[in-house]
Amino acid sequence: MTSASSPVDLIKSGPHWFYRIKPLPYKSDRFGRLRSVRDVVGKSIVKYRGWDFPVMPGPKDEQQSREYYGGTVNWRGCAEYWRMHLSGQFVYMSQLREHVDVGWSSDRDRAIQRHVGEHRFQSKPNGIVDFVNLVWTTTEFIEFAGRLLESGMKADHLDFTVRLAGIRGFLVVSSPEHRIPLLYQATDDAVEWHVTRPAAIALGDRRGIASHCAVRLLEQFGWTDASESVIADVQAELVHGS
Repeated sequence: MTSASSPVDLIKSGPHWFYRIKPLPYKSDRFGRLRSVRDVVGKSIVKYRGWDFPVMPGPKDEQQSREYYGGTVNWRGCAEYWRMHLSGQFVYMSQLREHVDVGWSSDRDRAIQRHVGEHRFQSKPNGIVDFVNLVWTTTEFIEFAGRLLESGMKADHLDFTVRLAGIRGFLVVSSPEHRIPLLYQATDDAVEWHVTRPAAIALGDRRGIASHCAVRLLEQFGWTDASESVIADVQAELVHGS
């Protein structure tokens, strides 16, 4: 792995997700107390897959300062870090599960070998990004933002950043029923989506915003005609299967 000196260093040393929400306008004391920060995160947790997003840290893993509350967790072999500021800014980072979870190792190896044999890529694939997991992850991200608003975070607009970094040479892969040609490989180190939306739209059109995010990320892999209807079906599997 790595001799990284902190969980954040460990996460940033390999393929990872970065997610940030900034409520606008900026107010340094939007919540007033760190207890309120913890409470609003706890009320906003998303449990679509049978586990929490974000996972609340245990007492030994909590981190706080005068301005934020958060912590680190290691969930099924995947390191995660998040913090929520008194201003309402939420920052989350995690390792790419497809890369570090041993449960993905056989699927990852088979996918790489299959596509190396079938297609010409600019370089040998370095790993995989699972299409379904990408859609589910971005859907959880945006759903959490909507729940923050429902739980009392006041804002006129939300500024979103979603970045998948450290993925140069990674393939987007999926099962046949999702009708992806699987010809797409990241040529840059990161793909990123950044947008600002009125809070009312962030509250009322969460899946639509998440779909836009997934489409934009996939476009940067080279999939310029990503099917929004297929993405909507995958989102429905997540939401209705929970």
